Amino acid sequence: MAKEQQDTMQPIAGLEFTTTALAIDDQFDGYRDFMAPLSDVEPLIAIDTGFLAHARAHDLGALQLVSMYANSASFDYTHKHIRQFGMDHWSLNLVTGGHIEYSSGNGLRARGGELFLHSFASPFAGAGHNLELTHLILNRDAFDDLCGTLDKSVDTALQGALAALLRDFIISLKSHAPTLTPLEIPAVNEAFSQLLKASLRPSAATLAEARLPIAATQFDLVRRTINSNLKSPDLSPEMICARVGISRRQLYYLFEQHGGVMKYINQRRLAACYRELAAQPGRPRVSSIAYAYGYTNLSTFYRQFQARYGFRPGEARAARRNDPALPKAAAGNFTQWLQQVGAS
Repeated sequence: MAKEQQDTMQPIAGLEFTTTALAIDDQFDGYRDFMAPLSDVEPLIAIDTGFLAHARAHDLGALQLVSMYANSASFDYTHKHIRQFGMDHWSLNLVTGGHIEYSSGNGLRARGGELFLHSFASPFAGAGHNLELTHLILNRDAFDDLCGTLDKSVDTALQGALAALLRDFIISLKSHAPTLTPLEIPAVNEAFSQLLKASLRPSAATLAEARLPIAATQFDLVRRTINSNLKSPDLSPEMICARVGISRRQLYYLFEQHGGVMKYINQRRLAACYRELAAQPGRPRVSSIAYAYGYTNLSTFYRQFQARYGFRPGEARAARRNDPALPKAAAGNFTQWLQQVGAS
């Protein structure tokens, strides 16, 4: 295989920064240097015991995905930064921890779970308090058809069902970022562009164009809801619809290619039981593990497990020694994630 072809199949490199690699006395200075292109920063806490900050960035072409955390500090983005670095991009920001407040503009304040749009075309100032934030930086040239709409949305919290989908898309993109390959970048940009247009300019046409990324984002949210509630006796289509905010009809559409949502739940529960059984030293406690994952009929569990894996639950540990690969709950690569609900 040619080197150029191999490179397109390798995950894109991520840029990482952390103050934990620095001496305690140097940690805030290291953070200040890292943030220099984006703002002047000052600590809002005593830094004699150190300053915790870390970030990871992925270059996605027209998009830059940056996930970061920092102890409390103020920030000031001035005309000096604009002249020196020439940034005029927008930043779609998802707060996942702590909170951020701006002393400039309309005084926006955002807490965990909130999504807002910001711009680097004008100065701004404010403070982040133990802030965990995921930025999706939008190259202005790549979104010139949305310039007016984006500029009008700056420094306001994005709300509504489509804004929630944007938030969930960012969460899913963040989880897939470490495995993204250069070949997948165009699909990432196209999916996000369609979803952004549908969110900012909802119409029959933009919603139709964004149908696939909308469905894929909903599927990923449902998948994460299922995986985090595998031991809950309340896990059901009704619970999922209430948690995610979709109709039963849409839920069934999302899982049509997987044989239905209940079949998918059962497969995830069987996979979880397999992982726990394989990790058990000595003779595994099959019944307690099966009951923990909602199986009240052991005969049914044994029959379904053997049909799924080709061996009995009590043989899971030995099977793992022969084949170390265990079933995983995560979806495949980004393209598979986008396409797993189908385009029909």
